[in-house]
Amino acid sequence: MRWSNAGGMVLAALLYLASARLGMALFALQPSNITLLWLPSGIGLVMVLHAGWRAVPWVAVASFAANWPGMAQAAWEWQVLHTAVAAMADALAPWYAARQMQRWLPGGIERTLDGLVFVLRVCALPTLLSSLVLAANLVWGGYIAPAAMTDFVLMLLLADSLGILLVYPLYASWKTKVVAEGAPRGRFPVGVLVLGALLVLAHTGFPLCIYLVVPVLLFMVFQVSSRQLTLALLLVVVGIVSAASLPQGPFALLPVAVRHQMLVAFLYSTTVAVLWGLYSRRALESEQHAALSWQHIAGHDPLTGLVNRMVFDPMLALETERMRRDERNYRFSVAMLDLDLFKSINDQHGHAAGDKVLVEVAQRMQAFLRGMDVAARYGGEEFAVLFPGANAQEACQALERLRDDLEHNPVRVTNYHIAVTISAGVAESSQQTVGAAQLLAQADAALYQAKQQGRNRIVCSSAGG
Repeated sequence: MRWSNAGGMVLAALLYLASARLGMALFALQPSNITLLWLPSGIGLVMVLHAGWRAVPWVAVASFAANWPGMAQAAWEWQVLHTAVAAMADALAPWYAARQMQRWLPGGIERTLDGLVFVLRVCALPTLLSSLVLAANLVWGGYIAPAAMTDFVLMLLLADSLGILLVYPLYASWKTKVVAEGAPRGRFPVGVLVLGALLVLAHTGFPLCIYLVVPVLLFMVFQVSSRQLTLALLLVVVGIVSAASLPQGPFALLPVAVRHQMLVAFLYSTTVAVLWGLYSRRALESEQHAALSWQHIAGHDPLTGLVNRMVFDPMLALETERMRRDERNYRFSVAMLDLDLFKSINDQHGHAAGDKVLVEVAQRMQAFLRGMDVAARYGGEEFAVLFPGANAQEACQALERLRDDLEHNPVRVTNYHIAVTISAGVAESSQQTVGAAQLLAQADAALYQAKQQGRNRIVCSSAGG
């Protein structure tokens, strides 16, 4: 079901209402509809990102229902008015945050600096505007004293921003798969247990343990997946705020107003630091992925997917050095392979058909070779194969199976078949081999001999002398 449909919006609005009422029950201030953590701000942003302006009325209705009990007044019409103002502010904030997101971060948070834009433009700016409206509404209704307005604006700003900072990254990590991110990491349960132990200690007589939560979360940045990290961060923040009223909490000795400010500021800075670490890691992994992609592109033939000469020649040189250092008389073989009369295939059937033949030959070549063997497109219709640890006879047997398969199974191109044969020359290394160039020249000479003998054959050679 799409969230833009009525049924999806109802479910989302109920989730908004449930999270609001839960927040008011667990971490409420006075008046009772003001909390240290406002997760609905993040849920509202997700709703608007999915359904656009159509989500705004649903957010307003859910906010009205959530704020109604906390706006109790002697005259019900004033209660309706102040609740409606609060609902309007709560609905317009995620709408404006979504607009900022679409304008400044249309592709999501992809780079480290995107995190700063997200904090300032998506989290801070919209919630600052709504906090000013909400605080003014509270002063107007007599819920708080005018002198407390500045403190309330700050508290609302941090609580609402924190809700977006916690909900949106978790939602984004579940919605999209980060391509550059490595395989899922398995240290999430251990990290959660350590964090849980630290929270228990911090609220049972060891308040300084609360500050160890930050390095543990930062350590988890590089040990768990994005989904696991954002979930752990959400659980930690909810756990700390829920236990804030305990008499032995980490900020219990501070005056109430200062305690709340210190707590929310601590949670906000912790959340920003952890998310900054996450986005920095993603940027690093993305750069590494891009570098590997370019290396792959530079070292592989774009048509067949085989390695090219730039990769093959150094591998052959390394194999030659290995042979020279090995006292057990290590051997390997190299082959040069050519498609017979390939020009006539291009002339008769077109270059597209010729490309299809090259791709098919490369695929069959890999099927008949061992996993350790290296096949390369050496140029045009010419291929090279490195057979580590194999003598000439073993290499020739593998190539003979390939030659026989191509001879008896023509390559299918659309609705017709093309007969393809190959010729190959194989050279085996020896302790007398001068270098990789000599071995390649010997394999090339054997290939030339196969051509001279009528093509469609494999000629083996020894590299002695």
